[in-house]
Amino acid sequence: ECESEKKSGLPYDVSQEEALKHEEVQKRLNRSITKLKQVTTLFLATILKSKPKIPYSILYMAKVLYSALKAKFPTAHEKDLLKIIGNLIYYRYINSAIVAPDAFDIIDLKADSNLNNDQRRNLGSIAKILQFAASKKGFGDESPHLICLNQYIIECHDRFKKFFAECLQVPEPEQQFNMDQYTEATLIAKPVIYISLQELCDTHQLLLDFRDEVAPDPTDNLHELLDDL
Repeated sequence: ECESEKKSGLPYDVSQEEALKHEEVQKRLNRSITKLKQVTTLFLATILKSKPKIPYSILYMAKVLYSALKAKFPTAHEKDLLKIIGNLIYYRYINSAIVAPDAFDIIDLKADSNLNNDQRRNLGSIAKILQFAASKKGFGDESPHLICLNQYIIECHDRFKKFFAECLQVPEPEQQFNMDQYTEATLIAKPVIYISLQELCDTHQLLLDFRDEVAPDPTDNLHELLDDL
C-alpha cells in the first residue's frame, strides 16, 4: 500500500527482479537503504568508542589470540588476522547484544511488553551490515538490490580494522591488576576460587595435554603432581 493508505495496485505475483523495476519499489528501497546506513553509522560510531566498556578479559583474549595466530601464521597479512579478532570482539561479544538487547538488559521493557517483529527485523538488518563490515563481506548476485551497500561496508570495515587493532593494546594481567607472584603472601584475606567439578576435570585434562609446554623442565614439581593424580 502507498503512504495514502490506498492500495497501490501493484501485482503481488512477480519475481524479485520484476518487482525491483517498479518505480515505487525503487523509491522505497532507496529510502530504506539510506535510513539503514544512517542508523548503522550511529551504531558503528558507538561501538568504536566502546573499548573502555569492553571487559578486560575479552580484550586480553583478543591479544593472546592475535599473538598465537601471528606465531602460527607468520606470513599472514595483518588485515586477515584482524578479521579473526573482529569475529571474537564483534560477532561473539557485541553482535548478540544488538540482535537481542532485551535479553541482555540493555534496554528497559515493561514486564508485559516485548520488541515487536519490525524492531527485531531492523536490529537484525543493522547487525548483518556490521557483521559484513567486520569480516569485509559484501552482497553478491543473490541480493542485487543490496550490492550498492558494498562500498559502505568497505568504509565501515576500514574503521573497524583500526578499532580491532586498538583493542589489542592492553596490558598484561600482572600490570592490569597490579599483582605479582608475591601478592598473595601479603594478603590478610586469602583469595577464594569457586570452581565446578567439570571445570576441575577440564583444567586437569588441559594440564595433561600440554604438560610439556607448561612445564618444559622434566624436574618441575608439576610433573610429579600430575603423575600422582
